[in-house]
Amino acid sequence: MLKAVQEVDFIVAQNAKFELGWLDRIGLDLHDVLVWDTMLAEWVIAGNRRLLKDLNSMLVRRGLQGKEDVVGGMIKLGIDPANIPRSMLHAYCYEDVRGTLELFRCQREEIVEREQLHLVYARCLLTPVLTDIEKQGIHLDKQAVEEEYYQVVKEHEDTKRELESIAPINYNSKQQVASLLYDTLGFEEVKDRRGNPVRTAGGARSASAGTIAQLRAATKEQRHFISTYSKLAKLATKLSKTLKFFKHVCDQHNGIFHGAFNQGSTGTHRLSSSGRKLIDENGDELTAQLQNMPREYKRLVTPRESGWVMLEADGSQIEFRVAADMGHDDVAYEEICNDADIHSATAAVFLDDGTHPDFKGLDAKAARQPAKPQTFKPLYGGRGQHPAEKKYCEFFQKKYSGIYQTQTSWTYDVLRDKELRTPYGLIFYWPDTTVTKSGFITNTTSIFNYPIQGFATGEIIPIVLVSLWRKLKDWPVRIILTVHDSIIMEVREDADMDRLKEIIAHAFTTDVYNFLEEVYGYEFTVPLGAEIKWGDKWGSGKGYKVKAFPDERETLVWQT
Repeated sequence: MLKAVQEVDFIVAQNAKFELGWLDRIGLDLHDVLVWDTMLAEWVIAGNRRLLKDLNSMLVRRGLQGKEDVVGGMIKLGIDPANIPRSMLHAYCYEDVRGTLELFRCQREEIVEREQLHLVYARCLLTPVLTDIEKQGIHLDKQAVEEEYYQVVKEHEDTKRELESIAPINYNSKQQVASLLYDTLGFEEVKDRRGNPVRTAGGARSASAGTIAQLRAATKEQRHFISTYSKLAKLATKLSKTLKFFKHVCDQHNGIFHGAFNQGSTGTHRLSSSGRKLIDENGDELTAQLQNMPREYKRLVTPRESGWVMLEADGSQIEFRVAADMGHDDVAYEEICNDADIHSATAAVFLDDGTHPDFKGLDAKAARQPAKPQTFKPLYGGRGQHPAEKKYCEFFQKKYSGIYQTQTSWTYDVLRDKELRTPYGLIFYWPDTTVTKSGFITNTTSIFNYPIQGFATGEIIPIVLVSLWRKLKDWPVRIILTVHDSIIMEVREDADMDRLKEIIAHAFTTDVYNFLEEVYGYEFTVPLGAEIKWGDKWGSGKGYKVKAFPDERETLVWQT
């Protein structure tokens, strides 16, 4: 098997990451293999359409002979292949190979005709990288996890007692909670857009968590209940979604857990992830997603060996820079070149308005933090809920008119064609797009968002990741995780950190410019940048900011 793989230019496989895991186990250097993954090729063809990407569905969709999947069904039912007749296994494997080969030949013609070969190539380059990252796993600091776990357990118990002191009812009973909310505490029911009370399907007053989160507290008793109830819900989420899993990992698995990156599942073409499920002593399933770990718990991730550090590298405002590039926006370009503080400009707009509760009583410096989540909302089609937010969205659209006009033109293209071919070659589809009586074009939010998010974290960050994985092959470095625009590594302390910084900086800038030009035929004109920091835990340490201009791409500009 190894000899056969090593003698060819590339291999064809369905869901190749699974096959690469086995090839790695029998000794193949994943740096030496290139794949054509039929699932990923279909992802490119599908764009954001939810087409089934299993082998049989893809074959049938093209009018090709499907495969007899009796053996596959037996395996899914839990039957050990050792107990399945070898003749049936052989037939099953040959059918897989035949179908995969026929599908590949059809896809190759389609992809070339659609001028999307570069997109398949980029996704397939990433596959062995993800295979290697999944194998590494993530290490947790056992002492820090235990301290956090028992602290949150105590807070949860204390808060639960406090909630019960407000009213000793069964909080699992929606009827009793509804009576407490509306009869005892006197809350007004939440209204929908038409002014009607939000009720259950059976017409009862709603006591769901979503409804409670929308209740408006007017009295001291109401505010006390809402704050206590919300605190308890947050603590319960911390335990159920993260800390119970982390503690089990530390107790039973030496602090190391593994997850899986999912290619082919998102409409924007960025990666998603899922956790490998573990079973605790009570038989309950525990898991945690790799990419949705609460930011406050990054500090619990540490190197698995002494003498190593955690390094994190982030793309600097990569989605805004992508939008500026695709929108040919002169104002955004100048601000990026001059390192303008965009969040401070956002804060100034809200402070000048003076009506948003998040900015009440704040000075310019303090207002920068609540401004951050507001800054780029208009970039993704957000229009705001509060009047001050709507005013800011109008400000953003006027200020960055190049971006806004480009995004608006995309909505008109989709309204006419029901699809949009992006400047980097991916095609998104919105066949149900229409105009409402008010003149609003449906799907505007996703039309604004998908091309920008897709290019930034679906194309550029994978390019960075592939470059780093290949350049750092012989370094004392483990890439253990990628989260949207971030790449996280374990690095041995005696590594040449100055040289490593340069390699990482070039990967986020120079290597992206070069790859986009050579493979995508796309000239990126806006400066890209990164922030690099390392310390004894994820997210700690001094940060180093760097950027490189496309026309002087070999020159790195550093800021501390």
